[in-house]
Amino acid sequence: MEGLKDKYSTLNLDVIEFSKYVINYSNEINTSQDIGDAAEKITNLKLQKIMYYVYSHFLVKFKRKLFNNYILAWKHGPVVAEIYNEYKGNNANGIDSFSETIDLSKELDPNQIHFVNHIIIKYNEFSAVKLVYMTHSEDPWRYTEPNGIITDELIGRYFEKLNV
Repeated sequence: MEGLKDKYSTLNLDVIEFSKYVINYSNEINTSQDIGDAAEKITNLKLQKIMYYVYSHFLVKFKRKLFNNYILAWKHGPVVAEIYNEYKGNNANGIDSFSETIDLSKELDPNQIHFVNHIIIKYNEFSAVKLVYMTHSEDPWRYTEPNGIITDELIGRYFEKLNV
């Protein structure tokens, strides 16, 4: 299966920098809109799920991996271990926005940035718990061994069926 992983080219975005972009954008959405339960700072748990959905939809639409880090099938759904480790000190508390602006335009074109933002908005409306339930009902997480790597092949097959 590892050979199939090479089917997609990689943009090699730094996963921590990209997570900062997602945190800033999500927190900006939450402070500018009244979106119910999710109108708080993004948590590590919710960040993991949104990163997974952005990665997955981007992979299918552009046939490119946003980053080269593995997505793992942990107990509470898909996780990028490097991101989890970066923010685990927050526990279940919200993560503060970063003061610096994260510029994705060096790696992504305007259409791709717009698409990333669209996916963040789409999944940001759900609570972290709802996102966990959603990922647990989807094939990529369901068909991966606990703590195993969720392959791009599984992600691609599943998300190609969805219309975003």
